[in-house]
Parts: sequence; C-alpha cells; structure tokens
Amino acid sequence: MKLKDCFTVDTHKFNQVPSSWIKRFLLLYYSQRYSMPVYLRLTEYFFAKYKQTNNKIFLLFAHFVKRKNETKNQFEHGFNHNVAYGTLFHHTNVTINDEISIGNNVQIFKNVTFALTNGKVCSVGDNSIIFSHVIILGKNIGRNCVIGAGSVVKQDIPDNSVVAGNPARIIKQCENAHEYLEHI
Repeated sequence: MKLKDCFTVDTHKFNQVPSSWIKRFLLLYYSQRYSMPVYLRLTEYFFAKYKQTNNKIFLLFAHFVKRKNETKNQFEHGFNHNVAYGTLFHHTNVTINDEISIGNNVQIFKNVTFALTNGKVCSVGDNSIIFSHVIILGKNIGRNCVIGAGSVVKQDIPDNSVVAGNPARIIKQCENAHEYLEHI
C-alpha cells in the first residue's frame, strides 16, 4: 500500500471519499466516519515501514497516528490488523486488537469491542453488520451476519445469521440476513 492509498481505500456507499485532497484533509479533521479508517490505515502503513526499514522514525509516526485516533475518535487499535478495504465505522468508541480479521463491506456501529480471549482473535466475515454496544469475545462471525445491539457473542456465529441477546443467540438463519432486517 502506498501512503496516498491510506486516504482512499475505504470508500463505501455510506462514506464516499472526495476527489479533492483539500476536502480529504478537511474531512480528516471534521468527520469521524472518514478519519477513523484513514488513521487506522496510516498506523498500519507506518508500522509496516518500520518493520521493513527498522527506522524508528516510522515507529514514532505510527504511535502518533494511533494516539491521534484514540484521542480524536476514541478508536483503540493495535498496529497490525487484517481489516479489509471498505469497512465502515459508523461511530466512535470501537476497540479492536492486533491480528483481527474483518472482511469486506463490514459495518460497525459505536461502542463495539473485539476482545482477545484465551489467545483467540476475533474474525468477521464479509458483508456483516455489528450494531451498537456489542462485545465479541474472541469468536468468529460468519458472512452476511447481523449482530443485534447490546449482544455479547460467546460462541462462533455461522453464515447468514441474525443474532441478539446476552449471551447472543441465533434468532434466525436465512439466505440473506440483511433482507430479513428489512422485513421486520
């Protein structure tokens, strides 16, 4: 990834990246929805550069950008993730750990915590939606899943599931969980 790609790779239908660099820099300071993934990508970029060159200035930049994301957006994350392009963070107060795997076009709302439990890292499949105040305890979320607000996920969730509760239980399994939400 190139440095300029950090500003453009996370375009989403709900989070369009402007074509002008001036607008991008303005959004970096005024829009949390845009700045959260940009700071995440910049942290990954500078940390990867540090690992390649062993130049501590890149590590310093990685720490600075990570800290900026923590203070501005309340977005806590490590340095090394597998977050696919197009992931949309709707709101602040998201916590992810190192080595997490998040698929394409995943939408994450506010106050979501991906916890590392017993050395097991969380993973989220493509096209899933995780609503507010969810805690995922080192489990795997399948593709096309919807996790209801306030859920505590203690078990792996299969593909195409709608899940809610504490502890989270499967409410419905269907062809497309997103269509199920539209008909409730």
